[in-house]
Amino acid sequence: MPDTIVASAPERRGGLAVIVVVTVVGFIFLAHALHIDPAYAGLLYFWYWAVVAEAKPRAMPSSLLGALLGVGLAALLQWAVRSHQPIEIIGVLLLIVAAVVVDVMRLLPFAINGCCMLFLTVVSAPLIQGSENFVVVVESILLSAIYFGLIVAALGWLQARGQGRKRDLE
Repeated sequence: MPDTIVASAPERRGGLAVIVVVTVVGFIFLAHALHIDPAYAGLLYFWYWAVVAEAKPRAMPSSLLGALLGVGLAALLQWAVRSHQPIEIIGVLLLIVAAVVVDVMRLLPFAINGCCMLFLTVVSAPLIQGSENFVVVVESILLSAIYFGLIVAALGWLQARGQGRKRDLE
């Protein structure tokens, strides 16, 4: 029996890889059809939720809130820099430092977490920061949460249904 489990493990990984590739390509096409560009934000959110949070449904709200807060902090940074007012720039930088401290101390893990810091870091990059439309970034993240969340829920439902049938056959 263990030989069949080991032999089928690569097949399951291959099947999962195909599902992930098709799903990601589907997301890119959907985002393009809805004129949500850049799709990178949604894909980055999916990566975090799938890899770091292990695609657990209960982890989605905190991952989503973290992503949105990270984008919000990056948007504040862009606004402060464009204002050319030192007090506003210093204020936003202090807010970002406070968010990092809160994350390190894990004081508000539901909101200020790894996903928040990931999006703050990526969206604050100078190349992105200079021309980014943060509304579209938020749209991409929300579309990703809905799209990938529904797909993961459907796959979980199918897996549970398959296990129920397997038990019925035994």
